[in-house]
Amino acid sequence: MSAACLASIGQLRQLTSLHLYGTWADVEEPLQQLLLQPLLLRRLQLAVHAVPHCRMPAVDMSAATQLEHFITNQLLPSGVVFPVQLRNLELAACNDSSRLLAAVTPLQQLTSLSFGVRFQECQALLQLGQLPALQELSLWYQGEGPAAPAAAATAAAWPQLPQLRGLRIDFGVPHGRQQLAAILAGVAGATRLENLTLIELAVCDDDDAAAVAAADDDGVEVDIDRLPAAVCGSLAGLKCLQSLHLQFCMLPLEDALALTALTNLTELHLDHAGAAVTDVVATALACSLRQLRSLSLTGCELGDMVCLAAVGQLRQLTSLQLLGSFEFSERGLRLLTGLSRLQQLGVDSDADITAEAWASFWAAVKQQPQPQQ
Repeated sequence: MSAACLASIGQLRQLTSLHLYGTWADVEEPLQQLLLQPLLLRRLQLAVHAVPHCRMPAVDMSAATQLEHFITNQLLPSGVVFPVQLRNLELAACNDSSRLLAAVTPLQQLTSLSFGVRFQECQALLQLGQLPALQELSLWYQGEGPAAPAAAATAAAWPQLPQLRGLRIDFGVPHGRQQLAAILAGVAGATRLENLTLIELAVCDDDDAAAVAAADDDGVEVDIDRLPAAVCGSLAGLKCLQSLHLQFCMLPLEDALALTALTNLTELHLDHAGAAVTDVVATALACSLRQLRSLSLTGCELGDMVCLAAVGQLRQLTSLQLLGSFEFSERGLRLLTGLSRLQQLGVDSDADITAEAWASFWAAVKQQPQPQQ
């Protein structure tokens, strides 16, 4: 991104949305000059390509009096000033809670806030919850090193944040049972959650977890046993949940049956759950979760796929992913012909289904897209 480019953008007086993406160098002053122009800019996104640990320029945006939505994939710098009328703010991972509070607390009209949590100060999240106009808060835990320590340390705040709508935790490595218990207690108490994603969830003995943490500090890999973790029972009380993604999570057998209580779900992805999601489990879920619009059972052990009879009754489905289900056949395809709203169907490329059968299927569901393979 060059100074000349930013200067020319300042001439676009009718511009309302701007996305700057590239490799940055020495652009703080030109960007500051751009934001002093009398633009109609309402949405601004700053992104840096392939520059790790880079911070966004420490600019003062207070002159951008029309700006309502700001997005960045960079670390928040000290001294950045957002316009007071900002309503939507999407930040990258935040290491420093005091820096975050200094930038966000003045935003009394902010209605939506999303950022990654890399700090362990529970009180910082509670302070953000005091923003008077805040309606939607989304938190994600991932990035360098294990996510569970930060999640476990701040999980007690989640039930005290009525604005918390989205939560994503990318565990990365197995974590101790005590940490996981703290996290699941926090999730269970966040009863207004609408979107939840858990990735690579597995547990290990607490002693092994301590060894993993020590090895991570030293940059050494430790080989430990990954054990299944029962989590679905902790999620069964989240009646507001609409989207649930459990990806590469090691679940005990039939643990996912507890998800049948989540009858408001419109999106359920149980990707790579293996033997934890069988034909029986998939059938029970399809019979209970009648509002589903998106269902992914990729990487699950569905056996002879008798669950497709129940899945075929989910009349709201627009997307169905069955990759890794090697028994999928033309008979199974016929069981899905009642899905009149289906737009995407993902199956393995070597599924034994003729072109004629595919054409007949899409004609039956009154859609003409090509199947995802």
